[in-house]
Formats: sequence, C-alpha cells, structure tokens
Amino acid sequence: MGSLPPSQDRTVAAPLEPVPLAAPYPPTPNPPPLATPPVYTELQSNPPGVFTPSQRATSYAGTWNVSVGATSCKVQLTSVPSLDLYKASTQGCKDEAVRSVNGWSFRENQVILFSRGTVVGRLSGAEAALSGTLSGSGSEIRMSR
Repeated sequence: MGSLPPSQDRTVAAPLEPVPLAAPYPPTPNPPPLATPPVYTELQSNPPGVFTPSQRATSYAGTWNVSVGATSCKVQLTSVPSLDLYKASTQGCKDEAVRSVNGWSFRENQVILFSRGTVVGRLSGAEAALSGTLSGSGSEIRMSR
C-alpha cells in the first residue's frame, strides 16, 4: 500500500452557513374584510308562505293540543320506537278512543294514531296543525301545537 502524501497545511474549514428552508406552502395573505355577508342561494321547492307536510315521522313528535267535538286534551307523540310504531300517551282526554291512544306512525303523509295495534284515527296536515277523523265514530279530530 502506498503512503500518504507528505503533510500539507490542513486548516479547519469554517462551519457552513445555515441555509433557510423554504416554507412548504407560500404564506396566505389575510383576506380582505367582506363589505356584505355572503349570499347563499338555495332552490326553494315552494314559494314563500306555502308549506308542505314533513316527510319525517320525528317532525311530528312532541305535545299536541287535541280537540274532538267540544272536548280537548293533550297527546304526547314520542320518537321512541316500540316495535313498528312510536310510543304515545294522553292526558285529560274524555273521548274513549283518544284516551286509549298508546302508539302512532307516519305513513303516506298521514299521522296514524293506534290503540293496542288498532287504528284509532288518521290525520293529515303540516307539522303545526293536523286534522282527520276517528275510525270508530267518524268524529273530527284536530291536533295543533
């Protein structure tokens, strides 16, 4: 093996200057303040003031004021499922059919009231007001919030 060349003047190299790294993304300037709020445009299926029935059963859950003839009471429609119906309860109802309501469903744009699996009445309308007839007597029933 060969020998190393004669010793030369060896100086210690100066440390390298740090090189600034480029940011991964260019900085984003602050957006200018908006003079007016953004306008969101949605297509309305109905003209203003025209309401259509809700398509979801849970939209009808809650406490309703019920009137049958000259009598009134309260019916609570819950969103708690019980087999293929939702649970319901009544308070202060004099009409026997309404007093026995213990379930309800929403089918074919109608709220259907049940008593132990038997249809008591069918109502239709919007989320704030429903009307229909009781199955046994044919009496008119109205429900409002």
